[in-house]
Amino acid sequence: PSKEYGGHQVIFDEKGFRIDENGQKNAKSAPIWFLGDSFAEAMQVDWAASFPGKTEALLGNEFLAVNMGVSSYSPILELLQMKKELAEGAPKPAMAFIQLYSNDAKDDEDYAKLATFAQDGSPVKCDGGKPNAVSNFFRSFYLVRVLRKAQLTMKYIKEHSNDAPKNGTD
Repeated sequence: PSKEYGGHQVIFDEKGFRIDENGQKNAKSAPIWFLGDSFAEAMQVDWAASFPGKTEALLGNEFLAVNMGVSSYSPILELLQMKKELAEGAPKPAMAFIQLYSNDAKDDEDYAKLATFAQDGSPVKCDGGKPNAVSNFFRSFYLVRVLRKAQLTMKYIKEHSNDAPKNGTD
């Protein structure tokens, strides 16, 4: 309704990764992984305008852009995501880009509180808690998702209202 998503199709593969409107192509070489939050996922723009899509176009058909971006992810979750993909036999990427945003450090602190770490300090898992039937039910409704997004946006604005320069000289 807000026209935030521009009227284009967003398509996902069987793993939940965003793919171009024509479906994934066969790469002649190793894939390039793109990880990050909603900025990497880039659902607000069509594939060709996304960072993975633009990179893939620049490199021709030599590489396949694998958009592994997920809204609200942070580096700790992206590391776990990469480990999971490799453990499940995904081809090792030729390159990996991790797109960061200013809220990622704080999000990592929050996710780290839920994580289990190995002896070497690397994350092993991040427990999201037990599934809640009520939450799962409401997640299927667009209106509830929009309201939740509005709530999180307002919370972010409130928490960061003092971040902006006051006199325009900072």
